Amino acid sequence: MAGNALGIDVSNFAGQFDWAGTSGLSFGICRASQGLSGPGTNSPDPFLAWNWPRIKARGLARGAYHFLDPNLSGAAQASLFVAAVSRVGLETTDMLWLDNETAGSSPAAVAACARDFMAKLVSLRPHNPCGVYSFFNFITSGNCAGLGRYPLWLAIFQSATPSAPVPWSAWKFWQSGSTSSRDTD
Repeated sequence: MAGNALGIDVSNFAGQFDWAGTSGLSFGICRASQGLSGPGTNSPDPFLAWNWPRIKARGLARGAYHFLDPNLSGAAQASLFVAAVSRVGLETTDMLWLDNETAGSSPAAVAACARDFMAKLVSLRPHNPCGVYSFFNFITSGNCAGLGRYPLWLAIFQSATPSAPVPWSAWKFWQSGSTSSRDTD
């Protein structure tokens, strides 16, 4: 899939999302986990088992994301993420994404945690496509330093095609808008 592939991503806020009611999409991505699944995180995502098979049944390229807590071990979070998605049927064609958008003690500390997450993710799932989701201002504040070798899923809600912020030279996916039940990519 190249060019202007369209997709959506959902989280637990979407509930039992109606994937069968979608049309014109190439991919679907859902939230799988957050932090180390502590209290208040809804992790593993209570709707992962609902979304995962329905994305595939719709014939869409499928992906999952983990919401990073920069105050916890990045490697441990990657292990938890892979375990959560494996329980619902992780395949080598499934995309795995790090959602890096939470401030920590410093941008350097957030970036270090994210790099640890990605290194562990790649070591656990070397054949899966994987990348980093973040938003423009968070990236330009230094929270994604050292992550430029991974594909970027850029969040910036605007109609004009954005450029990629450093450390990236291009983005793979662009989250350009949102509704109450999903984001548009």
